[in-house]
Amino acid sequence: MKLLYYGSKDPLDVFGNPNCRWGSPSYRIEEGEPDFVEWFPPGYHPPKPKPKPKHRTLRVPRKATADNPNPQNPNPNMLPYQFLTRTGTQNQVTTARVSRGTKTTAEVYAEVTARLGADAPTVQNVTKTLLEVILDWTAEGWTVEPLEDLLGFSLPCGGSFENTDMQPTFDNMAHKPAANWGDTGRARVAGSITYEGQGHQGRAKPEIIHIIDNWMDTPDHYTAGKSVCITLGNKKGRLEFDRTAGSKVEFRKEDGTLVEATDYSTTGSAKINAQVPTGTTGIIIETLVTMLVNGTLRQGSYTTHLISS
Repeated sequence: MKLLYYGSKDPLDVFGNPNCRWGSPSYRIEEGEPDFVEWFPPGYHPPKPKPKPKHRTLRVPRKATADNPNPQNPNPNMLPYQFLTRTGTQNQVTTARVSRGTKTTAEVYAEVTARLGADAPTVQNVTKTLLEVILDWTAEGWTVEPLEDLLGFSLPCGGSFENTDMQPTFDNMAHKPAANWGDTGRARVAGSITYEGQGHQGRAKPEIIHIIDNWMDTPDHYTAGKSVCITLGNKKGRLEFDRTAGSKVEFRKEDGTLVEATDYSTTGSAKINAQVPTGTTGIIIETLVTMLVNGTLRQGSYTTHLISS
């Protein structure tokens, strides 16, 4: 029972509440007491109870053995993460990943199926739905907490504009999906990763991250006489594609000969549209970009093959 006083700010202390008794004294019957009736005024939403704090159970460290000297490593047979070192513009040393290649969707599903066992007939649907949910929610601005305490996801933006009177689009907002560690995920990678240096690069150069056929809108594809869009991934250094200074794009054919693009257009310093010469056939085994990096001509290479229909 709660005593009622004149001027109460509680939205339940009002005439019309069947739990209120008016007199000397006035009082309100509360939940759990005899004759209590659940009642709320129009538009009122009762406060939600605070969630109970989660308590994590610490894992008991496993003992080292001769076969597995690092028992905290869940997969001791993993290949090392390969990287290059570079000298930056301020003479600092930075590292860059060396890709081992690309795992296809089929390979991912096969690996998930193998890890789950034979009774996993809907791995593809579950995985696809999971990714769709993550993309949809992060596109709304939600942050997805680390799933199973492994990885969480968000969709930050890094667009830059000259003034506040701008119209944001997906492209000019410069969205890139981001993942963040859960404690378990970080410990898993930190406990299993090993390193293998691949040499040292003294100068920054154009880093080509992907090429798309503008005519067919297909990655790693070209159409003779049409342009491809070359996207650069350099995070540091001032890049400039200046034709008068010797900037160019060249395509190496299967016989080893180089042909230069016949027309160009650029979008900032990160995208170059280069026209593949008319009459080009077969597979392009390497794409070379020569451009100014910090005022000096330097060349970057993309060795993923470009094919034509």
